Amino acid sequence: MWLLGAADDPHLDAVQAVLQRAGVEVVRTCGRDRFRLVYDPVHVRHCRIENRSLARCAGAYVRRLPPRLRLAKASERPTLDELYGHQLEADAWRDTVWALLRHVHEAGRMVLNPPGAGIIATPKLDILRRAHRHGLRIPETLVTSSVPEGTTFVQDCEQAVAKPVRGGALATLMLPGDERLARLPRAPVTLQQRIFGPDVRVVMLEGRVLCASRLTGLSGAEVDFRADPAFSAGRAVHVPEAVDDATVARLAALSADVGARLCGVDLKASEDGYVFLELNLAPAYREQERALGVDVTGAIAAALVA
Repeated sequence: MWLLGAADDPHLDAVQAVLQRAGVEVVRTCGRDRFRLVYDPVHVRHCRIENRSLARCAGAYVRRLPPRLRLAKASERPTLDELYGHQLEADAWRDTVWALLRHVHEAGRMVLNPPGAGIIATPKLDILRRAHRHGLRIPETLVTSSVPEGTTFVQDCEQAVAKPVRGGALATLMLPGDERLARLPRAPVTLQQRIFGPDVRVVMLEGRVLCASRLTGLSGAEVDFRADPAFSAGRAVHVPEAVDDATVARLAALSADVGARLCGVDLKASEDGYVFLELNLAPAYREQERALGVDVTGAIAAALVA
């Protein structure tokens, strides 16, 4: 079994432990480190990862791919040619790993998530469009690099949320007159109407809900629960959430549309019902698993070896 991700990823640690207890040989590669690989576009038997034949690979669990660009240290002053070289190297790793994963996927082995899902799901904007198409409520949204358009949107919302178009940075509150609006021409930013209500996280595998919980014990002052002091201090509590069948069906349709066999979905439980925020292909579920007593790790491991 091939596991891909960070060396210190607790989710991979847990899945690896379950697989090894079941007698499954595990090859684990880190997204930041180089490893030995051989790719043949025709003959799978010639493909190898860490000197193991890909033909023997029973499946793969992908938490992170090699980064697209090595980040320079603060003390470094890389030239444009050096940055271009780093980008070419990173792209070569990413493309070759994807090609190897496609071999595994097309051989009928389980890949979480299969090649193609990450390419579709990475752009958050496309996910929002697809979620709306499947009948999920999404916040009023504007992506813009225009100061007048952004200013008007924030004024109309009274309280808006600013998010990066791509990446995992924290969402922040934006009010009318915010000085950051003047920086919009530097790059497009996602602006959304602020939705009030508890945060709900759903983890799904093959279209079925493995666990769903509502985060309690937070102050509610932060637009992103990860910035709440109670969450940082570990005082947030996951309580079971019974998501209605209609919403589950829409989330299952969205995950199938994206090609995500495993995903985490962030919702807001507003007074008018659930509002869709985001779909994540590498969901963090360990806290939910412990709090709810649901064996998410075991379900993932079982799916990989089925």
